[in-house]
Amino acid sequence: MSTYDQKREYFGGQDGDVWTYDAAQNKWGPAPGGGGGGGEGDITGVTAQSPLTGGGTSGGVTIGLSTVPVNKGGTGATDAATARTNLGAAAATHTHAAGDVTSGTFDPARLGTGTRDGTKFLRDDGSWQPVSGGGSAASDEVAGLYMPIPAFHYTARYNVTDAGGGAVSAWGDESGSGRDVAQATAGFRPTLGTDGSSEPCLLFGGDDLLYRTTNLPNGTLGDVWAVLRIDDDASTAGGGTMVIVGSNDLASFTRFLHLGIITDSGVNYVFTQQQNNDTRCRVVGDTPIVVGQWHVVRWISDGAAWRIQVDGVEQSLTVELGSNDGDWFGDTSARDYLAIGSAPTMAFPDGRSTLKGAIAEVVGWDGVWLRDGKAAHVYARLAAIRDRLNS
Repeated sequence: MSTYDQKREYFGGQDGDVWTYDAAQNKWGPAPGGGGGGGEGDITGVTAQSPLTGGGTSGGVTIGLSTVPVNKGGTGATDAATARTNLGAAAATHTHAAGDVTSGTFDPARLGTGTRDGTKFLRDDGSWQPVSGGGSAASDEVAGLYMPIPAFHYTARYNVTDAGGGAVSAWGDESGSGRDVAQATAGFRPTLGTDGSSEPCLLFGGDDLLYRTTNLPNGTLGDVWAVLRIDDDASTAGGGTMVIVGSNDLASFTRFLHLGIITDSGVNYVFTQQQNNDTRCRVVGDTPIVVGQWHVVRWISDGAAWRIQVDGVEQSLTVELGSNDGDWFGDTSARDYLAIGSAPTMAFPDGRSTLKGAIAEVVGWDGVWLRDGKAAHVYARLAAIRDRLNS
């Protein structure tokens, strides 16, 4: 039997007929209306492909779908690549309402420009705000806020050297800056106490001070905080003031920076005072410092003027001497000492303007002052200490 006869006998029809598959009868048969010139590959819904090669039989026929059954917008795709093009590539990013995002992990890089270097922070309302404040990039990150490293930090909780009987011979700097203060003379040492509470403090008896012979860096602005209590009017101290943090030139009474308490008309206030062999300048706050009461006091220089805060309240300053020029440690030349609880004098180690009271903590920044969230963070911590001491 010839090839032609084989095909005709197998299909049972004529060469050139168009055949369809009858699913109901499970068989192939001539299409209604007969043939009519269609080729042997013209079967409805399928297309005859080129003869098999390689492992196939020469002259054989393969049947494949004429279109890939994937389309977009009604356009059929003739191959898989076209189908993928029609469908479109997978989206690289997706935009969702915040309420629709209920799980998953965000890549920090997706949080917005500036969030990875600490220049912005995310508010509770979902908005980003710039982080304000001074300092350099080589500082600590605290709870998403840039926190400059202090120039010194003394706390009665740690690093207090008891020379016997509670007498403090040294107070270590907790900032890591290495600015420990000490007192070699037994008669001028403060005493470690608790003020009747579980919170420790250093008690200064009117002639006690701790100091160091290497002063602060030459900052022209800064920020100093203290948790303190006075036990008498400042007018009873030598010099008529009580200095909490002092920096002096031991060769001169006219080179110094004093941060402390002064009595005015029988009321105690916080003051800042500075002189560098020129006009003495002093500003005084307006919130009374109550004898026997603990307070959080803050002294600031923004490089142009001084500011004072008492228990978180910004002071309305009175200029008593000179002007409010904001001069700081770096504006006071030939400074020999940094002292806590007094202002060292030419009669050193005896002090002048020495504190009658107590200090629980002193922390200061030189060359930067804290703003906004950073200042609030420091105040909240020191206010908690104050409240425990007042309880």
